[in-house]
Amino acid sequence: AAPRQVFFFVDAARPSRSGEREQVDDVRSLFHALDWGCDVETLFPSENLGCQRGVTTAVDWFFSFVPEGIVLEDDCLPHDDLFRFCDQMLADYRSDERIVHIGGTNPLRFEYKPGTSYFFSEYFHIWGWASWRRAVRGFRELVVSGRDRPDIPDPTPAVLAYSSVRRFWTKRWSAEIDRSSDNWDSLWNLHLWTHGGLSIVPTSNLVTNIGYGHQGTHATKFPLIAGNPPAVKEMTFPLLGPKSVEPDQLADTYVTRAVYGVMPWGLRPVFAALELVRRIVRPSYKKNDPTVNRLTVAQVFWSRWLGLRPPKPRFASHLAINKSRNLGTDGGAP
Repeated sequence: AAPRQVFFFVDAARPSRSGEREQVDDVRSLFHALDWGCDVETLFPSENLGCQRGVTTAVDWFFSFVPEGIVLEDDCLPHDDLFRFCDQMLADYRSDERIVHIGGTNPLRFEYKPGTSYFFSEYFHIWGWASWRRAVRGFRELVVSGRDRPDIPDPTPAVLAYSSVRRFWTKRWSAEIDRSSDNWDSLWNLHLWTHGGLSIVPTSNLVTNIGYGHQGTHATKFPLIAGNPPAVKEMTFPLLGPKSVEPDQLADTYVTRAVYGVMPWGLRPVFAALELVRRIVRPSYKKNDPTVNRLTVAQVFWSRWLGLRPPKPRFASHLAINKSRNLGTDGGAP
């Protein structure tokens, strides 16, 4: 992609982790490899800030230099098309304050909205994203404010219409504010919801997350509902957008149910149990192959239930054989 400007933040080592200082030094030295003549800014704190403080500090620092840009954390491996996609979206929606976030991740894992390049959402996925200084303004203050319990945005976004979903997000916000969770992305969603903003979601997933496993910070195993990260897929250019700027409520409902796992009482443990059995029977499912999209049992159910995917015909091969016989061996009329 060879961007003209690169901003390189690397947190300090944790004193309790043996050998981590050497690993951090190795990573920090990588900025010397940026050899295509770009301007490089670095931020290397002397003490470990952790995930939440580290990311929010880095994002605030980054947008103090530039009015817009792309943010990639260490476990986000982008497809080449991500940069071209974000470049055009940043330009097209620069003055449209309804749009506050450009996502690189599409969590749906199946073809959706053929004929368009992206759709709008009330969710803000942070596995590779882009935004503007106007949208980031005030975010770091929200994180460090230490409020006991954040308020539900008013007007309430459609994704928070159900009390179960509001409880889910309120619990996550509170955990991040009181530091019992070292994440930051729930507060990022809260920040953008309070601004009434929408995100852009590409119909082709443009980022794969490689941070799962024994060295992962938060994700050591694939969740039984959300599964493994979606595979990347190249994007077709020129881009074709939706006719109107409205959130896709069906897609958002799918994300609520089949990614975050907020669903009617009793269904979540059933889907989790079925998925566990499936992984025992088919252990190859657990492998993180970034070229394969594997839907969990919950994702298969909700994608069909919501009509996001066409129903899969039963006995497809049997029907094909009968059709061939009826048409004759040369494919003509019987």
